[in-house]
Amino acid sequence: MRLIPRVPVQRLILIAVVVLVGPSTALGQADVQTLARLQTPAEGSGFSEYTSYTEMMDYLQAVQAASTEMRLAIYGTSFEGRELPLAIFSRPSIRRPWEALVSGKPIVVLAANVHGGERTLRESALILIREFATPGSEMNRLLDDVVLLIAPSVNPDGLMASPRPTRGNAWGIDLNRDYVKLEQQSLANYVANVVNTWHPHVLVDGHNGGSYPYNICYQCPTHASADPAIVRLCDRGIFPYINSRMEENGFQSFYYSGASRNNPGVWTTGGSDPRIARNYLGFSNSIGILFESPGGQEREVGIRSGMVAYKAVVQYTQQNPERVMETVGRARRETVEMGDNATGDVTVQQVY
Repeated sequence: MRLIPRVPVQRLILIAVVVLVGPSTALGQADVQTLARLQTPAEGSGFSEYTSYTEMMDYLQAVQAASTEMRLAIYGTSFEGRELPLAIFSRPSIRRPWEALVSGKPIVVLAANVHGGERTLRESALILIREFATPGSEMNRLLDDVVLLIAPSVNPDGLMASPRPTRGNAWGIDLNRDYVKLEQQSLANYVANVVNTWHPHVLVDGHNGGSYPYNICYQCPTHASADPAIVRLCDRGIFPYINSRMEENGFQSFYYSGASRNNPGVWTTGGSDPRIARNYLGFSNSIGILFESPGGQEREVGIRSGMVAYKAVVQYTQQNPERVMETVGRARRETVEMGDNATGDVTVQQVY
């Protein structure tokens, strides 16, 4: 993984997507003002447009240039050669995964855009990067207690496909069905250099889907081989907390995905396929959470509600670090012990 060096704020103002007003100064209070003026292209368009890949990279570099709170890294490249960015946040600052692992803090990853055409929560993540990078903000204060990584575009080739973004990558392959074989370059780099290097306690994977009028639908691992304690923590801790924060902000949230077509009295949930992110993460003893932003809501509403939901996961983790870390740590220890001296049952077939 390669860290992007800082460059003078003056230089990045010239290439930033949004022109910044006023002279730049040394890092400090003036940079809070710079960050306050910096917008994503989606924000600048009144949410009528999405942020392109090139605009995203310029924006990320502009945020890094104006803040000491963020490190911008490249964790690999896509098949078509696009760099895969990762925003790294912690206080005190960290640069390498081992520093996070010995920090004593829970590690959280917020990701989006593994399906190239699903862009709502990608925009949520980009705006949140600026909020976490802004000293004194509500989100910035959480960095004393949490290591946070944000991967806003896992599939930039699908994002930039012509004539329009696609669900799959440049070959039309669904990256969210490649978590076992890891044959596709973008996802293989993501798993190798983020998931299996930083070993997050919590990882949220942002998509477009679910059922309106909910603003966010969620799901955790649903394969029987995942540690049941991880599922219980989602169902009894994290998801109720998300519901409360969403309600406080005028939004609604519930389980993915919707009412059964054959039986309207039944609410169906996401599948148990091992190849999808939340189940694969459950196998690796991380708290893998799916977010789906349903259609039927205005674009800005979807982006803003996605921000609240992402924030809620970080806030819950910051408020309950022992519960999160012990749940994940115990699951990982038991997995090692089972490898040394196998006991109990291992699921090889299940009816779902």
